Amino acid sequence: MSRLVERMLHLARLESGDEAIELEPLSPAELLERAAARVAPVAAQRRVGVEIEEAASTPVAGDREHVGEVLANLLDNALRHSPDDSRIALAALGGSGEVRFEVRDQGAGILPSERERVFERFYTGDDSRGTGGGAGLGLAITRQLVHRLGGRIWVADRSPGATVCFTLALAADAGAASGGAGEDSGAP
Repeated sequence: MSRLVERMLHLARLESGDEAIELEPLSPAELLERAAARVAPVAAQRRVGVEIEEAASTPVAGDREHVGEVLANLLDNALRHSPDDSRIALAALGGSGEVRFEVRDQGAGILPSERERVFERFYTGDDSRGTGGGAGLGLAITRQLVHRLGGRIWVADRSPGATVCFTLALAADAGAASGGAGEDSGAP
């Protein structure tokens, strides 16, 4: 119960702008490697491979703790909905003044009607998708973090499985990522 209260307070601080965001140049490869290492024990138990397919070499402007939390939430969600003996792919693709991070799983996927709703607080999705488990705050927190970092987040239209993408401005364009709210869209 205390974990739920902590997460609700964290979300409230993000929504009110009371949580500090410290932008610094971050390596996409290092961010992905740390995120993959964090979930490696659970992934190994379930025989789910977590693989980095591509990592842009250009630094992004981000807050290390908050970008780490975004990737952790997305990977936890992907693991929760991935079958045993499957694969989760991570990528960080550069271009047009930003880097697009992708987390792709081989789970049941996300229905088109749920693609925006999964980012709402307390929304846990269609019970037929998998093992459930969360209180429906992880992706709501993730969306707020990405907004505060000046990025966008969306569920890509791919199957099988689900692909959740988010963008961060390149470090050279840190002025554009001033910590304000970014806009989401259903397309890259």
